[in-house]
Amino acid sequence: MHDTTPPTHIHSRAPERFLGSILRSSGLLIERADRFDFPHQTLLEYCAVRHATRDAQARARALRALFRLPWYGRWPWTHARRISSHVWWEEMARRLGNGSSLGFLLDAIPDTREVTRLLKRVIGIGGVQGCDVIAVQAELGTPIPIPVPVAEAAVSLVSRVARDATRDGWDRVNAARILYPLDDVRGGDLLVALAGDTTVGLDPESLDDEFEDEDFLVDMTDCRLWAAECLAESGDLRGIDLLYELGLDPSLHGHFRQECADRLEHYGDARAADLLMYLARDTAVRAGARVAGAWRLARLEPSRGVALLLDLSQDPGVDRLFAVWALSRLDDTSFADLAELLVALADDPSLPQGDRTQAKQWLDQGCAGFIIT
Repeated sequence: MHDTTPPTHIHSRAPERFLGSILRSSGLLIERADRFDFPHQTLLEYCAVRHATRDAQARARALRALFRLPWYGRWPWTHARRISSHVWWEEMARRLGNGSSLGFLLDAIPDTREVTRLLKRVIGIGGVQGCDVIAVQAELGTPIPIPVPVAEAAVSLVSRVARDATRDGWDRVNAARILYPLDDVRGGDLLVALAGDTTVGLDPESLDDEFEDEDFLVDMTDCRLWAAECLAESGDLRGIDLLYELGLDPSLHGHFRQECADRLEHYGDARAADLLMYLARDTAVRAGARVAGAWRLARLEPSRGVALLLDLSQDPGVDRLFAVWALSRLDDTSFADLAELLVALADDPSLPQGDRTQAKQWLDQGCAGFIIT
């Protein structure tokens, strides 16, 4: 081993300064708070994999650590039997979840036959989840081409699952989502078909029976909406069109129809405003969601949104007080504009007593009290 102690006649900080000057000019590192970091995680992963696969023995150890399951059987796998979804997520998904790192590791394997064998085993033990690993590599553009036998095996499996009407809607859409990076024609067509299939989605009446408060639906999604969004996220314009069509579809629960408008707004599609207008007038949508949609429309297109909120403030089918409150939150609405509406609400015997009292309080307190409430 070489002695790294600097000679006594050299200042103790000189070697560090010299090394720092080299690292600064390398282009691979950046200096942050007196320490060097990689400018992007991917560079760190690349260097780590290059070190872990520096020779045949090191590469074999890296592969064994990543893929071997001690209880599964002899390594390298000679046979592949399916493991449960739970075991996959507990054991393999954690290891193979870093797509770029796995791609660098596959690229370091000199024998493409070994890559083929390895990835086919991943499909064999993981099923659809194993195919997802292959699809991620295809999306990332792994430097090595995905071997044809591997791609064919993955496409065959996920196509079969996506078409299987006996499977759960989530499984079918997930399979079509995985298929898209491997075969965008078949994957895209399947996602379009699933977005239009009412048997894949959730039943609106059942949801209304089960969840009185729409807030419970926030963490849920309808698989038809998910299928459309998978297309949109992949840059397939059919997904945007489907989001608009689903937003108009009464067979989709109102909460998810509103979500379609959210997604259209996210993608910058002008039809988001039209859909919000349509939903705010649709009596099949829950009353609170209608007003909330009109409020969102007012932020996109103030003139249309304000006119719609004014209409809703006189609509007995919605929470009229909520509509007035929404109007109060808009910049171009003064308290004087709302006073007449509040007088009408305070004097309306058809309203709940609590709403009438609240309207009177707002009138008494004036603009400041109204806005704070």
